[in-house]
Amino acid sequence: MNRKDGHGTHNKQMGLDGGRNAPKGPVSSEDDGPSCTLAGVRTCIQSCVLQSRQRTRDAARGTPPPTGAAVAPPPPNPFDDLLLLEALRRGDAEARVMLLERYEPFIERLIAGVLGFRVDIPDIVTQVFVLALERIPQLKETTVLPSWIGALAVLAARDHIRRDRWRRWLGRVVPRTERAADGPATSPECCELLRHAYRALAALPEDERIAFSLRHIADLEPAEVAGVCATDAATIERRIARGMERFRAQVERSPVLRAHGRAAPAAPVPLSRRPAREV
Repeated sequence: MNRKDGHGTHNKQMGLDGGRNAPKGPVSSEDDGPSCTLAGVRTCIQSCVLQSRQRTRDAARGTPPPTGAAVAPPPPNPFDDLLLLEALRRGDAEARVMLLERYEPFIERLIAGVLGFRVDIPDIVTQVFVLALERIPQLKETTVLPSWIGALAVLAARDHIRRDRWRRWLGRVVPRTERAADGPATSPECCELLRHAYRALAALPEDERIAFSLRHIADLEPAEVAGVCATDAATIERRIARGMERFRAQVERSPVLRAHGRAAPAAPVPLSRRPAREV
């Protein structure tokens, strides 16, 4: 397989191929409570967070909302990422705009998967892209853009996990009213599920939480999780497995998560993304 074909295949795997082949979540060998709970979390993240952000982008760009049956976009150009990488390394200003347009939905998916619903998701995404623009001079000919920018998203998510841990500690020392994880786009049911699910995820060790969330909520394959976490696949598999054990224990302790685990959630609706322009 040549290098150009590799970039096209990687885009499809990472869910950057127009959204029509977006992953639907890991398939569990057991129809258990945690798997059903995670399916519900994925549905809420997609419908209440990601699709809401996509509508905001479409409105800002003057794109009319889809009507009737969705029409699949043309297949993505397998050379898009290669051309974008070359343009970025040349210092092309338009390529920087293209980087934002192409990867903003992907970065939101990773950030929301790890951190859940937050009113500051746009700010965190901006933080990722500022970091990316600063590091463009470090790009190499062999850089795989999804893994590169995904790693920056994981770095930002890890930073916010640590900040949140300190905020929770300060909240115990100086009690404050807990900010509800809701907003104009969230239903009460999604709000409740996300609040309890991410409270359970907060009990996981940092590395396990990130790997587990990227796999089971952001829907990356283990090898892809390893790429954005800059570690090997075997280590990621162990973290995911340990994360599932700990999350299962948290589900058993939570009446809300147990109730959602017994329900059959609606199938997640993949985000519709326009194919990127060529550079």
